[in-house]
Amino acid sequence: MALLSAVAFLLSCGPTLASILEVPPPVIYKNGPGKCNSNMVKCKEIARLDWCMHICLYVFEGYLNLNISFTVWAFRSDHIPIELGAIEDDPESQENPPTLTGKWFIDGDLNHEVKIYHYRHSTTEAVHFFHFEHALRKYSGNIMSFDHDTDQFVLHCFEELGGVRTENSLIGYMNSNGSVIEWTDMDIYEEKVLPSVSVFDAFKLKTFKWNPHDLPRSRGCHNWGPLSSYSLETEERACQPKPEFGQYNGDDNTLTFTDNETSILDQRLIDGESPCPVCEQRSAHEAYYACVMRFRSMKAESQRCDQIASKLSFIDGINAICKARLQLCVTFDSVSFTAAKIEICPVPTIRLIKDGANGFEGMMETELPEANPVIFGCIDFPVTDGLTGSLNPNVKKKFVKIDAQKVAWYIEYYETAKLILFTIVFLKFVHFLLKGPSEEDLEKYGNEEMDDAKFFEEYGDFYTDDEEDEEDDMYDEMF
Repeated sequence: MALLSAVAFLLSCGPTLASILEVPPPVIYKNGPGKCNSNMVKCKEIARLDWCMHICLYVFEGYLNLNISFTVWAFRSDHIPIELGAIEDDPESQENPPTLTGKWFIDGDLNHEVKIYHYRHSTTEAVHFFHFEHALRKYSGNIMSFDHDTDQFVLHCFEELGGVRTENSLIGYMNSNGSVIEWTDMDIYEEKVLPSVSVFDAFKLKTFKWNPHDLPRSRGCHNWGPLSSYSLETEERACQPKPEFGQYNGDDNTLTFTDNETSILDQRLIDGESPCPVCEQRSAHEAYYACVMRFRSMKAESQRCDQIASKLSFIDGINAICKARLQLCVTFDSVSFTAAKIEICPVPTIRLIKDGANGFEGMMETELPEANPVIFGCIDFPVTDGLTGSLNPNVKKKFVKIDAQKVAWYIEYYETAKLILFTIVFLKFVHFLLKGPSEEDLEKYGNEEMDDAKFFEEYGDFYTDDEEDEEDDMYDEMF
């Protein structure tokens, strides 16, 4: 009877998020120099969960990249950086490693912590640069490649002195999900590190392990929840910063200012601090209002969870977000390039995490309704001259013309041969017009100079005009 009454209660509650999707989505990315070439936001309500996926398309050093972030109600994930070109042929994006940034523990000992910082792109370092400190020493390195045979990423680590890498190095291997790094006793040339080189003794032949309470880790994934863990959050802290000026009414979308606030904003306009101070305040208020609405929706869902906690002790698709952590992930079905657009077809999924007293124990078999996959649909980004102009030649080749026809292989050779033939004929004709007599012709016909006196003596009578002389005589007699 307890179960039936609980189910009846759930049905009577009705969805708490019916109007949330009408609220403008959270703003994570913006377009502009140094930001996104294009960005897109897609939101879904899945099992009462308000989930938005944010995608930012940008170019770094000629390469196309994506930054992906998730927001759940008012809370956001870290950026998930992905090199777009790599997933055209590898939709699971195995070449894109998970971030190393975070706390690692030597051999899983929570008393021996190492904080690693990982930068996918750096203006001064090679791609996938990382650095950390341990035992008063500094280290840095790079994720070099992905070994498909062993399903591991290869890491090169160097000792740093005064901000400069020394020749001392160590090779490590990280599993594809980024939860374990195994350090070897070999340098980057695959030779054994000499016993006299003691700079790596603290972790040579040891492992770095991710915090077990933050597992599991996967490429393109973010762990969230459970909902009860956000019970102490306030909307002021979740949605900061609050707009500086004005009073906003979200019901009728009106914004009013006091006389003092108006004078301050007018002065900012006069001083050139902003092209439109009022517009900026309106945008800030609308974003803050949307965040507050989402936070209040989350609080309402949290209260619903508290009410059913005593009635349902098991985890199912309805109350999963109340008690379990969620793993939100995105892979790709396909990525295609044309002259007009970049089409990205993401495949988002949500899975339930099973936790125990010591942290992560595995993934649950229970499924959230309409969760796997979540149908967000494909996303099209327009291709502009500015975008293609910032790409390196190899990436630019991907953007072929849509109406380009396939030409038979022999056509190109035929056109080339035709051009050569016409060129030869033209040159022969010009040579014929400009050439002089050959030596053989000169020898046969001679090379006499024109003798005008002799010519007139022989042909002068032919050119004499007697009729004209007679007409002139007749004219003289008449006058």
